[in-house]
Amino acid sequence: MAHYFSQNDAVLRRQIRPKFRDVSQFLPVGLCNHLELQANRAVLRDTREVLYIKPTNYCEAHLVELAQAEKKFACIQSLDEFSDAAIAHIKRTLSTKFDGFIPAAVTLNDA
Repeated sequence: MAHYFSQNDAVLRRQIRPKFRDVSQFLPVGLCNHLELQANRAVLRDTREVLYIKPTNYCEAHLVELAQAEKKFACIQSLDEFSDAAIAHIKRTLSTKFDGFIPAAVTLNDA
């Protein structure tokens, strides 16, 4: 990114201009991904390891899938937009999946 921004000063200035997060900004991780793809340095992974859940595509089958050991990554977007019941179910699933791996202080026991 340092090299990219050294060659694209105006892009960096637009990116850091807003005081708070703004829709005009891009996600830096997305830029990094694209730069790595462009430079042929990206390591592409099988998307079956990743599960994307958002309020518009949520179903119980996702949580069954998330609980499986081969699902190593999950992206749960806009958790605040899920129903209370769905949030509780997601928290229980994550708490069970990661039991023994995360400190008790961050276990989602209140689900």
